[in-house]
Amino acid sequence: MKKFLLVLILLSIPAFAEKVPKRIISLAPSITEILCSLDLQKKIVGVTDFCKDPYKNTNFKGKSVGGLINPNFEKMIHLKPDVIFTLKGKADHTAQLRKYGLNVVVLQHQNLEGVFDSIKIVGEKCGNAAIANKLHKDLQSLLKEPKSDGRKVLVTISRLSSQANIRLWVAGNDGFYSKILNLCGVENAITGQDKFSQITPEALVRINPDEIIFLKNVFTEEEKAAELKAWQKFASLKAIKENRFHFIIGDEVLIPGPRFPALLEKFKKALHK
Repeated sequence: MKKFLLVLILLSIPAFAEKVPKRIISLAPSITEILCSLDLQKKIVGVTDFCKDPYKNTNFKGKSVGGLINPNFEKMIHLKPDVIFTLKGKADHTAQLRKYGLNVVVLQHQNLEGVFDSIKIVGEKCGNAAIANKLHKDLQSLLKEPKSDGRKVLVTISRLSSQANIRLWVAGNDGFYSKILNLCGVENAITGQDKFSQITPEALVRINPDEIIFLKNVFTEEEKAAELKAWQKFASLKAIKENRFHFIIGDEVLIPGPRFPALLEKFKKALHK
């Protein structure tokens, strides 16, 4: 009798197994890139205004559900998704979506480990675990830090050439850009734990970085020239005096995701030329 019951239980498990989602909504560009890297782009029924497929250039026209901060709840409900992927830190809309009975999976993209782990989570959730595990393994193999050469590097996303009153947004020691710097054998000049924070010109002079990296998704040669000219206001900085100001351009520089190898290579090329 016990064996008979055990067989019945085992046979019933597939009936209760979670179904592989056929309709997916992504609420962040980095999540959309992960989905596309796992060949799941055809299952995406909703994305943010800023999402795109960098691999197969899938057309997401007409699939926008708003932005990460202000998604369109009515449209998402209407799309009847099997799963919605969002990012940690967006608890307000996560709770609201779950209130409507929607299946929400929260991913953590605060650091590299979180980004890489989310690839496995998405792969397992969407039935592409084998592809996800291989990609995760390949990315993890890049996380071997060489010994630091002691250089202090400032990473900024602020344009001085467009500011009257200078306030720089700089990357903190949060586990993403700092980790990339460490993988290049250098250190972050900013020790604060915030992902990005503002510093004053006085603080910049005090920090006096050995090198400066400027991140931007798109930047013309004319804009580069204007930016370099604007930075001459800080000619006393070691990075400016020694011409160690680097532009790292590309949409992957501000989107943590599977294109990490290309981003890491850009950092290494800039810092070791």
